[in-house]
Amino acid sequence: MIERPDSRRNAGFSLLEVLVAFTVAALALALVFQIYGRGAHALVAADGYARAVVVAQSILASAGVEDTLEPGETEGETADGWRWRRQVEPYQDPELEALLTQAPAADGARGTRAQRLTLVEVRVAVDWHDGLRQRSLELVSLRPVPVQ
Repeated sequence: MIERPDSRRNAGFSLLEVLVAFTVAALALALVFQIYGRGAHALVAADGYARAVVVAQSILASAGVEDTLEPGETEGETADGWRWRRQVEPYQDPELEALLTQAPAADGARGTRAQRLTLVEVRVAVDWHDGLRQRSLELVSLRPVPVQ
């Protein structure tokens, strides 16, 4: 068998081909790591929002149960370091107020009337740090309270 003189030269990869292959592989890996990093950051942010919702719902659930719903602002911090602020103010909707303040018909069995109600708006804001960013979440609820 007779070998051609240039067949040995074409048998392997050239240095340029190896460098191009490594460059393409490095770019692909960099892209994968960047996508992974963004996904991990989004996961941390979602976890922060989920925890903030739990804190805000807890504060809303205790409003009017553990303390009275007096207009004003209160704030505090959980044991985990989540700062919260609760604001209570009268809710202004003339149509709804008219419905709530109408005296219901007398109850035939007892002869008493139901207590008149009004609405207050309860806002709970939770603030926390997510790495270098300051994040905040706010939940709002309407609560009926007896007319004083």
